[in-house]
Amino acid sequence: MTISKNTFKQIAIKAAMAGDAKKASPVRVYDLGGKSTLADYAVLMEVESAPQLDAVEEEVSIRLKHEGFYCLHKEGQNSKNWKVLDYGGVLVHVYEKKAEEYYSISKVYADYKPV
Repeated sequence: MTISKNTFKQIAIKAAMAGDAKKASPVRVYDLGGKSTLADYAVLMEVESAPQLDAVEEEVSIRLKHEGFYCLHKEGQNSKNWKVLDYGGVLVHVYEKKAEEYYSISKVYADYKPV
C-alpha cells in the first residue's frame, strides 16, 4: 500500500499534537519537500526531562496506533535525551534541550519549510 504525501502530512500533524498535549515545547513540523530521501516530513519536539521524553514518545505512539499508523523503526531506545520515531514518510524527533544544543537538531532542518 502506498501512502500519499498528504497522509504523511496528517501523521506529522497528529504526532505534533500528541507532543503538544504532553507539553513538549517548541513543537515544529517541517515539509522536507522531496529534498530528503529519508522522509517527507520531520517533527521536532523539545522536552524538559527524560520522563517527559518517554511520555511524549508513548503519546505519539498511542495516538498514531489509534489511527492505524505504526512506528517502523525507533532510534535511541536507551537514550534519555533524544529519540527518533520513523513512520515511513515522517521522522519524529523528541529530545531534551541539551541534545538540541549539542547536536543542533533544529539547524539540520533550518532550510526546510515549516508547516
